Amino acid sequence: MICIIQARTGSSRYRSKILKKINNLTLLEILIKRLKQSKKIRKIVVATTRLKADKIIISICKKNKVDFFKGSEKNVLSRYYNCWKTFGKKNEDIIRITSDCTLIDPKMIDAIANLHKKKKSDYTSNTILPSFPDGMDVEIFKSNLFENLNISNFSLEEKEHVTLFIKNNKKYKKINFLSKTDNSNLRLTVDYKEDFELIKKIIHISKNNIYIGYKDILKVFKEKPDIFKMNNFFTRDESLIKGKGQKLWIEAKKVIPGGSMLLSKRQESFLPDLWPTYFSKSKGCYLW
Repeated sequence: MICIIQARTGSSRYRSKILKKINNLTLLEILIKRLKQSKKIRKIVVATTRLKADKIIISICKKNKVDFFKGSEKNVLSRYYNCWKTFGKKNEDIIRITSDCTLIDPKMIDAIANLHKKKKSDYTSNTILPSFPDGMDVEIFKSNLFENLNISNFSLEEKEHVTLFIKNNKKYKKINFLSKTDNSNLRLTVDYKEDFELIKKIIHISKNNIYIGYKDILKVFKEKPDIFKMNNFFTRDESLIKGKGQKLWIEAKKVIPGGSMLLSKRQESFLPDLWPTYFSKSKGCYLW
């Protein structure tokens, strides 16, 4: 199987998050090293952008001896598709991992890969009905779903979220990988500074073991549940649910009381987490 990691430095919520370091290793390096432990991955490729700011990602790839691909910043599906066209093999399954899933467990990847093969599934994931923590997200799908793909016909949302066209299509056979216990309330992804601080604490508690497994992370949770409260107020899959304005509002509340100086337009007064907080222009009774 080929594993393609989406990676860029231009995150609007926590800029350059994958370059934050724990024990002199960037989060991206830790992720790559963990993925190399998987028995099902033939090749790891990092799909990044052509932007100047992302050249450092290429340096990290070269240092860690993994391939990389430069593509579109905003059309992520196009970037991913062309990466596969460059490095993938015919009839080879694709493992999709995002770079904010630093603590992804290679054993979990292998287990999902085995289920995918056993059930002859088109798409297998532990995210269809989440039961694992946010940040343990694994998606595996057949490469023939990518063949003859006409990306120009896809919606903007489908171009931003690589596998959305698969999830939305009923003709594909989809299998969900479930946990025996529901831990979907936990958050191990890195979208905000608080997320990074939690990952840092988990690794520190495990005696700086960057290869700590999922079961041992759950042991940390049982022993020190309070540290997991530092980021449990964030919403899962915010990029799919919230718009740019709502994401900015979360950051603004850290420095502006109420998140906005416009008292009459504070979103808590109307539709919390969904009301547009910021505006680019106004004309008459209209706001953009």
